[in-house]
Amino acid sequence: VIGADVRGHGLICEGQPVTSRLAVICGTSSCHMGISKDPIFVPGVWGPYFSAMVPGFWLNEGGQSVTGK
Repeated sequence: VIGADVRGHGLICEGQPVTSRLAVICGTSSCHMGISKDPIFVPGVWGPYFSAMVPGFWLNEGGQSVTGK
């Protein structure tokens, strides 16, 4: 896997549950990624996708394409 899904694994927030973190990943696109134990359906947000970034968790993401150089 190449892209934002991989970078979300390296999120450093010691002492915080993984489900309370938000990854903002920027490159040629910009992604806001968050995971949850249960599926969360949000209008206008992509997902939820099961085990797409972290096995056993649901991923929701939003963002914009073509935001970087």
